[in-house]
Amino acid sequence: MALSIGISIGRRAAGIVVSDTGTGTAQIAWAHQLPRPAGQTAVQALDEILRHLPETFKGLSASLALSPGDLACADALDLAPGIAWRTLPRLGPALCEARCAGESSEELSADLVPAGSQAHAVAMRTLTLEALRTTATSKGLSLRLVTATPIALGYVFSAGPIDLTSAGERFQIERTGNRLPDLTGCEELAAADGSTLVLQAFGVGVQIYRWDGTTWKFV
Repeated sequence: MALSIGISIGRRAAGIVVSDTGTGTAQIAWAHQLPRPAGQTAVQALDEILRHLPETFKGLSASLALSPGDLACADALDLAPGIAWRTLPRLGPALCEARCAGESSEELSADLVPAGSQAHAVAMRTLTLEALRTTATSKGLSLRLVTATPIALGYVFSAGPIDLTSAGERFQIERTGNRLPDLTGCEELAAADGSTLVLQAFGVGVQIYRWDGTTWKFV
């Protein structure tokens, strides 16, 4: 048997699957799912789902996919042709910091991984990452990978676009590339003539801020 563990923590549910790939075709050896109450942190959700893991599967390594809402940054960035992959580790923290409102690189653990013509960027608070690792270790597991659910889905369904709903979240992943924004009325935001494209990113969604009586803070 060649066992591996995959854990998914979504907005409204958490699930864990133990698969056996020893036969060449992945087969589910054990699986469990729990609802995720409102206000429950990713660390608390991980602790709760691992309480149900049978002892026979302890000692394995696990991969963890988190809801984008539990991460400071989860993006797929289009890279300009000719960019050197060796520069990505240096670019990662700066790019993720620019995408993470209210966060600084000193507080974040970030990774930028090449994927064809794109780079997958994932960042989260270092304290949260350490707490996730501690929780997994306390339950007899080691985390070998922490990523975002959309990125994990992109690897599984690599043939085409994705549009699905899971654990209270809708995921839409496209592979069209070169989706340039319409700057009509905001021409001053356009790059100056003669500029060289280094990296392109396109995001769909919202950022929510709350007034605390003094300033707007990212929620």
